[in-house]
Amino acid sequence: MLLRHLPGTKDLDALSLTSRTLLDVVRGDALLRPKYRLLGRLSQAAARLFRNIDLANHLIAQAYGPILGLLEPKQRDSLVAPAISIDEEFNRASAIAGLGAGVAHLSEPQRDSLVAAAIGIKYDFNKGRAIAGLGAGVAYLSEPQRDSLVAAAIGSVLDCPRASRC
Repeated sequence: MLLRHLPGTKDLDALSLTSRTLLDVVRGDALLRPKYRLLGRLSQAAARLFRNIDLANHLIAQAYGPILGLLEPKQRDSLVAPAISIDEEFNRASAIAGLGAGVAHLSEPQRDSLVAAAIGIKYDFNKGRAIAGLGAGVAYLSEPQRDSLVAAAIGSVLDCPRASRC
């Protein structure tokens, strides 16, 4: 099941798979049945949608940010890698910004990749867009990742002596 890593879903799915009797209990329970059916339908829809998308399209990456938690880890990786590899800088910044909403569901290496890609953008407007988008998930970034984003956002001001007002 695609959504098995969501809180409670993995346990419900594992419980229902242990025996036919438990599966009947889950399906027969008035409270569990609708949730189990809904999760099954969402899982199928997400799997179908994921199979039919252009992973290098920045609009797709933007749209998938908020629902990264519904995807399997391998699927998340197959969104992050193309997003940070988009050639056109504005589109790459847009993709990174969109994925910022789902940073909580990414692995540490995926977060590192997004942060490095955002910082590596040359044009300040696009870099600002990417960094601002990652701000949605700043609570899930490590301290060095946050420090890197802040330093990149304010440029060399951190290295500039106060008296000189660089």
